[in-house]
Amino acid sequence: MADKVDISKTQAVITMPALKSNDAAWIKWSDLVIPRYGTDKGKQIFIEAWEKRGSRDANTRSIRTHLKDKYGIEIDESVWDKIVDVGGAIGDIGSKTMKIVKVVVIVAVVGAIAYYGFKIVAAAKAAKGGVRK
Repeated sequence: MADKVDISKTQAVITMPALKSNDAAWIKWSDLVIPRYGTDKGKQIFIEAWEKRGSRDANTRSIRTHLKDKYGIEIDESVWDKIVDVGGAIGDIGSKTMKIVKVVVIVAVVGAIAYYGFKIVAAAKAAKGGVRK
């Protein structure tokens, strides 16, 4: 008699990320495979699949951090990946800085308009007051 197949475990094979899958798909799959097959076997399955099907596009700081922190798996990164990660971090900082700069500029412009507007009104009132004397 044939052994019963554990259908819940075949889900890992069915949902394995495609060759061009992004990091989010690989993270989701790692969270399915590793707990389902147990730590050692699950890690082995994930690593073998990653080595055959993982892409440079999916090899992001996000997946490397997730796998290292949650499962102790370290994925190699190339020099190019390190440069891209640094660029991404710089871009994040630059984006936040630009948002702050925009707010400061808007506040400065509104403040300058209000200041000079009040000065003009005060000068006009003073001029009218001076004419009446």
